[in-house]
Amino acid sequence: MSDPKVDPDDQRVLEQLPLPRALRTATPFPLTASAIDDCLDEERDHFDELFHRARVGGLTSIGHTERSGHLSRVVGEVAESVAEVVLDELGYTSSGR
Repeated sequence: MSDPKVDPDDQRVLEQLPLPRALRTATPFPLTASAIDDCLDEERDHFDELFHRARVGGLTSIGHTERSGHLSRVVGEVAESVAEVVLDELGYTSSGR
């Protein structure tokens, strides 16, 4: 198994990898709890508080009925927000790099 081919001048990936292989070869980086929590707004959406409870205490810290429905939506919204913050900090913007 080889690493993906990358153009050393601009870091574009020159080879598409299947998702499982891409995830295995990806470089992990830590996220602080505050990076995630800063994307929550409990005043705007009370389901953000459920997400926070689940993140801190695990899924067993909230009831099954609380997990149903909106929690998956909030997980997606938080993931999108965190990705936006991380990419912004790396110099990527919505208008390109």
